[in-house]
Amino acid sequence: MKEKFKGTGISDAKYQSLCDEFPDFVAIVEDLFISSGSKLHTFLSDGEFAKLSDKIKENYDELVGIDCPNLVRILYHGKLLEKHSIGQRASALLLFILTQQDNDVIIIDQPEDDLDNQVIYKEVIHTIKEKKPFIQFIFATHNANIPVLGDAEKIIMTSYQDDKIAIDEGNIDCPSTHKEVVDIMEGGKEAFEKRRLIYTAWK
Repeated sequence: MKEKFKGTGISDAKYQSLCDEFPDFVAIVEDLFISSGSKLHTFLSDGEFAKLSDKIKENYDELVGIDCPNLVRILYHGKLLEKHSIGQRASALLLFILTQQDNDVIIIDQPEDDLDNQVIYKEVIHTIKEKKPFIQFIFATHNANIPVLGDAEKIIMTSYQDDKIAIDEGNIDCPSTHKEVVDIMEGGKEAFEKRRLIYTAWK
């Protein structure tokens, strides 16, 4: 706008007001010709308005052809994304991806890398369970909360053995799968039981 209206004497503050009021140059042209500049007059002095009018009339064809880019602002818990920590940004973007209705399949590799367990449980798991009837989710993860609390339909366990990748599969109701989940994701039954005892004692 500063480039197109150079020489009009409009201040930065007034340019900002114009940007807030008008989404693009077409809206400015429309206000000038159809509404006699009713909105423009609220921001500009008579001299500024006259100079702006001349600029618009001189460059009418060019101005109406300018395609202003969309302004994308992502809010997470009512605050702009860039105001959050890296972990919170990751949470917001992950939730944004998970809720896209136009996707039939969503594949995510290790979402726990930037998320804490509280976020995974309170927000990610809730979203997965809500959307899973409509979207196929595939996660590569070491976090037991995702397949267990997310009620995974199928769990595929992989391990590297003798220069080959061994694959085993099951579901959340299968006892052999339970053991694999505990061994791989919880550090084994002993570690799992020790944590359970400690958590119980903390109560």
